[in-house]
Amino acid sequence: MQHETKRTEKLCCYLAMENISTVMKENPLISCLCVTHKKPEMLKRVINCFVNQTYCNKQLVIVYEEADLLTHEFINRQDFGSDFKVVKIDTDTKITLGKLRNRSIQAADGSYVCQWDDDDWNDADRLTEQMNHLMLHGKSGSILSLWIVFDAHTQKAYLATTIPMGRKYFV
Repeated sequence: MQHETKRTEKLCCYLAMENISTVMKENPLISCLCVTHKKPEMLKRVINCFVNQTYCNKQLVIVYEEADLLTHEFINRQDFGSDFKVVKIDTDTKITLGKLRNRSIQAADGSYVCQWDDDDWNDADRLTEQMNHLMLHGKSGSILSLWIVFDAHTQKAYLATTIPMGRKYFV
C-alpha cells in the first residue's frame, strides 16, 4: 500500500509541476492494448510496466489466441485486478496481427487507446506524460518520436528516433 501512495504522490507532484489540473479533473480511461503470442516472460515484464504506471485510470487489454497454450497457462496463474481485461480468441486458423489488434480495440473500454507491445519496456511515466501532452496541446492523439532500444547481447542501449521519410536511425 505504501508503494501505491508513493506512485500517487509522484503523479500529483508531476501534474502540479506541469500545472495541468485538467488531467486530475477529467482523468480519462486509457486502454493499453497488448497482443501477445507465446512470450509469457515478456508478457510478465510488460504487465509489470503497466502496473507501475503513475497514471491511475488505466486498463490493460491482453489479447491472445486459444491455441497459444504458453500464454493461456500464464494467464490462468495470474490474479488480475479490475484494470485488466483478457480476451482469448477462439479460432481454428491463424489470425493476422492487424486483426488481433482490431479485436483489442473493440475490447477496450477507454476513451483513449495506447499500443502496449509485449516486447517493449515502458517508463512508469509514459501514460502520464502522453496524457499531459494531449491535455496541454488540445490534441486527440500522440505518437512516440523517441525511444530507447536495448541490445541484450551487448548490454548497450541506443536512442532511436524517426526522421523524415520514415527512416529510422540510432544515436
